This record gives sequence, structure tokens and C-alpha cells, in this order.
Amino acid sequence: MLSTLLAGVGGEVTCEGLAMLSTNVSLYALTSWNHSSSNLTDLSEPLCDTSIDGIGTCWPRSKSGQMVSRPCPEMFYGVRYNTTNLVCGNVVLFDLVCGNVVLLYLVCGNVVLFDLVCGNVVMLDLVCGNVVLFDLVCGNVVVFDLVCGNVVVLDLVCGNVVMLDLVCGNVVVLDLVCGNVVMLDLVCGNVVVFDLVCGNVVVLDLVCGNVVMLDLVCGNVVVLDLVCGNVVVLDLVCGNVVVLDLVCGNVVVLDLVCGNVVVLDLVCGK
Repeated sequence: MLSTLLAGVGGEVTCEGLAMLSTNVSLYALTSWNHSSSNLTDLSEPLCDTSIDGIGTCWPRSKSGQMVSRPCPEMFYGVRYNTTNLVCGNVVLFDLVCGNVVLLYLVCGNVVLFDLVCGNVVMLDLVCGNVVLFDLVCGNVVVFDLVCGNVVVLDLVCGNVVMLDLVCGNVVVLDLVCGNVVMLDLVCGNVVVFDLVCGNVVVLDLVCGNVVMLDLVCGNVVVLDLVCGNVVVLDLVCGNVVVLDLVCGNVVVLDLVCGNVVVLDLVCGK
């Protein structure tokens, strides 16, 4: 709708488009030099503003109706303006040069920034303390929860979801394409990997030096104690337990179904 209202000959910004916008809301220049709705229909006088950088070009129409481009009189800048709705407490700022649109909802405490050039959308919820960034070009969504200290990154192109809990020191990575889930506990030093496709779970305890692998499909559990040099294999389907002592060179096999225990001493050859 915005492009329809603002489009003129050749797709340029016209005063007619600005006048159409003034039907429901008043247009205010960013300085004290204001135009009322009636003045906006006077196409002989361009809408300009000097509050940004004092230079620019206006787009008034000549008497023949042709669009002309010339420096603004009195160095006015005629393409930046805002709309204010004082009843609802909303403020909209359109920066047609940089391609930005800012919506300020003063009642709800929200701020929305549209960067039409880069394809970004930023939403600031000042009441709840949330920040949402939409990167429409790369297909990313970033959510910052400033109150709880959480950051969520959604990569819609690659199908990844990353959740950062800055308070508890946790990181969760969801790979929706490959079906993997990785949880990093930076405080306790744990890493948990869920392979939802193959049905595997791997737990890495970086502090104690343990690795636990759960094969939910085959019903196996493997525990690696990297500090003591032990390996424990639990076969939950067949009811077997295998303990490998890599330091002493022992192997213990427990057959829980038949009630057998086999101890292999690889050092002594027993």
C-alpha cells in the first residue's frame, strides 16, 4: 500500500502520494516548517525539510505537469517525513532515501524498524524487554529477551535454531534439516547431542571426562570414562554388560539373562 500511495510517474515519490496519505493522518515535516493537509494539495510548493543534513532534492511538478528534479529551495530536504497519530499514540517515520520505516507505538511501548534496502525488520518491545530481528534476505530471525537474558536465532534457510541462555550459560542448537539437537551447558561443561533421525543420544561431560552414548534404536548404552580409562557397554536388548578397563587391561562381561560373569585379564592372559 505504501508503494501504491507514494508511486508517481516512473515510480518516483510525488506530492500526490503524500497528499493521499494525509487523508487519515496529518503529515508533519521534521522541522517546525509544517504542511497541513490543505497545503499538501498545492503541488507548486514542495514538501521539504532541513533537519537531517540540509541537502537534497525535491520533486515538484512544473506547470506542464512534468516531474522536475532540482535542488530544494532554502536547502529543504523533501523526502523525509513522519505521520503522527496522537490519539493512538503511534508515530511512523518513513526515510525514503535510506529505505527505512520506523513505527513507534508509544502506548504499547513497541518500536518496529523496517530496513527496506537491506531487507531487515527489527521489533523492539520496550515493555517486555524483547528485541526481534528479521533478516528477510538471509532468512534469519533473531530474538533477544533482554529480561530473561535469552537469545534465539532461527535460520529459516538452513533450518537451524540456536537458543542461547545467557543467564544459565546454556546453548541449544536445533538442526531441523538433519534432525539433530545439540545442548551445550557452558556452566557445568556438558554437551548433549540428540540425533533424532538415527535415534542416538551422546552426552559429553567435559568436566569429569565422561562420554555416554545411547543408541535408542538398538538399545545400547556406551559409557566412556576418559579419566580412569574405562569403557562400559550396556546391551539392553540382550541383557549384556561389558566393562573394559583399558588401564589394567581387564574385560568383564556380565550376561544378565543367563547369569554368567566372564573376566578376561589381558595382561596375565587369563
